[in-house]
Amino acid sequence: MKTKTLKPNLSATIGLLLTTPALYFISISVLKFVFGVPMLFDAAQPILDAWGVKGPIGWNVSLMFILGPLVAFLFNLTSVLRIDWENNKHQINFQLSFEMGFKNWLLVVISCLCMINVFVYVICENCNS
Repeated sequence: MKTKTLKPNLSATIGLLLTTPALYFISISVLKFVFGVPMLFDAAQPILDAWGVKGPIGWNVSLMFILGPLVAFLFNLTSVLRIDWENNKHQINFQLSFEMGFKNWLLVVISCLCMINVFVYVICENCNS
């Protein structure tokens, strides 16, 4: 039996859409707080003020930053992962293989880097004593 769950182009598109907000936020935060270039980070403030957002953005955006890269990782991994198995009376044959899809592997790496970055940020922010 062979299984393949998602089409590569569809999962790459979904992964890009889910990873983009976290990647953008990480990029503009690094530009402001590491390199001292606040233009992109501060450009969002007038837009938020015009929409009436005065406090923190909210839990839904935080979930997008945390779960977006995770879901993108899972979508793209399942599109390049191939599982083959045969079940006989005396043995079970199992084969795990990965297909080459540049877009999908690139999004797997990018989403992993985003998840690592968010994880390190959460650990450093909460353990800052």
